Amino acid sequence: MVGIRISPLNRKLLRDLLLMKGQAIAIAMVVAAGVAMNVMYLSTFESLRGTRDAYYSRQRFADVFATLKRAPQRVGDEIARLPGVSAVDTRVSAAVTLDLADVNEPATARLVSIAPDHRPPVNDLFLRRGRWIEPGRPDEVLVSEGFVVAHHLAPATRCQPSSTAGYAA
Repeated sequence: MVGIRISPLNRKLLRDLLLMKGQAIAIAMVVAAGVAMNVMYLSTFESLRGTRDAYYSRQRFADVFATLKRAPQRVGDEIARLPGVSAVDTRVSAAVTLDLADVNEPATARLVSIAPDHRPPVNDLFLRRGRWIEPGRPDEVLVSEGFVVAHHLAPATRCQPSSTAGYAA
């Protein structure tokens, strides 16, 4: 019969390891918890990235934004012809002061134009309630959900001088 020869140094190592088996188990558990946390982090990160990419794709969210003052429409046409550009949507945007009856200090808003006859090709809005603006109805607007909740409005609420068709998130 052939026996395994263990050197005296390895025998001492095994004896010391058996004496501190509780510490060895604790260290192994800490390492296992670290590995588990890393796996959970990576899977959560990938899930969030996938959710973000799906939302951006569904709402046709733009990869690049540019702000210009007083640019002619031909600039948008030139950008659309650039290689790699799949869609361009030019809009007019302005900051305005709102005069609200239930607010003591002046409130500001950002007005952004949208085409009345079609949904935007990029940066589409997600309507939480209500409907899209109808063509030929200049008295309709889309407002943020936070504004609607803060001012106790509902879709089709008539405000002076305009009304809200729906509100976006």
